[in-house]
Parts: sequence; C-alpha cells; structure tokens
Amino acid sequence: MTSIFDGNEKGIVAVTDAHADIAGAVVIWRLGNEVSIAALADAWRAAGLDEKFLPNDPTPAAAMVKALREHDGTRVLVRPLGRDAWSLVNETVAGETLSYEQIVTVKLVKDVPAFDPPDHPIVDKLRHDFEHFSTVYTLRELSLWVTERVRGLKAVSLRDTGGAYFIPRDGVPLYAKMREILGSLNSECILHQIPAMQSKEAIAAILCELQIESDAEIAEIEKELGSGEELGKRAIGTRVRSCDALREKIESYEKLLGQSLTSLHSRLEALQGGLSAAALASDGLAALADSSAA
Repeated sequence: MTSIFDGNEKGIVAVTDAHADIAGAVVIWRLGNEVSIAALADAWRAAGLDEKFLPNDPTPAAAMVKALREHDGTRVLVRPLGRDAWSLVNETVAGETLSYEQIVTVKLVKDVPAFDPPDHPIVDKLRHDFEHFSTVYTLRELSLWVTERVRGLKAVSLRDTGGAYFIPRDGVPLYAKMREILGSLNSECILHQIPAMQSKEAIAAILCELQIESDAEIAEIEKELGSGEELGKRAIGTRVRSCDALREKIESYEKLLGQSLTSLHSRLEALQGGLSAAALASDGLAALADSSAA
C-alpha cells in the first residue's frame, strides 16, 4: 500500500491488493504528441464506444490558423482579414514606429485555401501544414478532450490546478479503455490508473473537493439568476440539465462513500426552484409578446 498524495495533496492512498476496498482510481496522464483523427475514431469504434464522445474534428478554419501559427514569431504575425481569411505579416521597427509588410494572404474558398501570391516560397509549407492539421488532434486538443471525458465520469479534481483526478469505480472501466486506445496509437500518450482504497483520509479529501466543485457550479448559476438579466428558455433548460447532472454526481458519491451532503442538496433544491420560477416568467413574457404582436 503506497501513499500517492499526502499532507497538502489530499491523502489519497493507492493499493495493489485486488481484494482491498477499492473506491475507484486516481488518474494522471501525460500526452506527448498528436494523434490521428481517423486512427482514434477506428480504435474507438472497435472498442464498442459511443462515437459521440470523440473529440470534434478540427474545422478547416482551425486547421488553417494552426498552419499559419507554425510561422508565428516575434516579428512574424498572423492577422485576421475577415471571415476565413488571414494574412501572415512581417513587423518591422524603426525608432518608435511599427510598420507591416504582408508576406502572404490566404482565404478559404469552399474549405480549400487560396493563397496570394500563390507562388510564394512559404505556400507549399502552409498547404502541407493545413493538410496535416486537418487530420490530427493536437496535444492541446487531446488534453482538453481527456479532461472532458474524465470529468464526464463524475471525476473529482485532487489538485487546485488539475492534472490529477479521482474517478469512482463505475467510471474506471471506460477510463481503462481510453488508456489502452491512446497508448496503442501513440506511445508518448501515457494515462496512469492507480487503484485507490476507501480510507478515512481519502473520503474526507474526495468529499472536500466535491463540495468545492459543486459550490462553484451552483454559485455560477445563482449569480446568473440574480443578475437581473432574463434567461431565455434554452438557457434555462441548459442550467436545469446541469443541476440534474450535478445532483446525479453528488448522489453517486454519497452512495459510494456512505456520506451525506445535505447542504448541497438544499442549495440545489433552492436553485432548481429559482430556475422553475425563471422558466415560468420566461413563458409569461413570451405569451405577452405573442399577444402584443397579435
């Protein structure tokens, strides 16, 4: 039995005994490089996982901006020119005066880049990079996706800065599949999975972090309701779904750890009451507007 985090690091305890009272897993990852979009989709489907949980493919505009930023530097800058159009410019300094010279401009025409001048030496590299970034997930995109997927497994962060999470045991099998898939596609993508036992210290740490995260999420919605600005019906629906997901997460941890979080339930009930009132008010205003238009 080994302590993974101690003192200020929450006191989660890792175990190797398969018969220990496992509450879930502490997960940490290091993503070292890009991953092919097609390869990840194929491996994900082969594992029988729902495709809706894959990362969004990069748009042509996003791929073009990444390609341009490969040339970004202290005095070489990427500047937008309008919708789906950019210029790579060279900045020069003369005394206290800045001047700019356009190196090349690019506009997406039906998602295909058109360069001006088309024969500039940099165009071949830009075109190659555009095609490359259209087919891979970058390190940043992978990091955001793994974090999103881990949080979707009702994870609780074990550090204020993120990077280490506790996943309850029901979510561990899916994380293990993610770990296997990413590891098979790129040896530099390493997802660690450390079994965690249900000790008093672990329970206290996990509940503390769950309380902090839940308080912050509830406070954000309370702030929106108290701002005096009207929330539309769709926005209210989104907040209601967020509350439902948070309630489900809280209840799953209560069941897992045998602890009650009555204060959070009370705040959620009050918040959902406020959202119901806002929904009724929104319906009333909509009906009044329809009546006035008639």
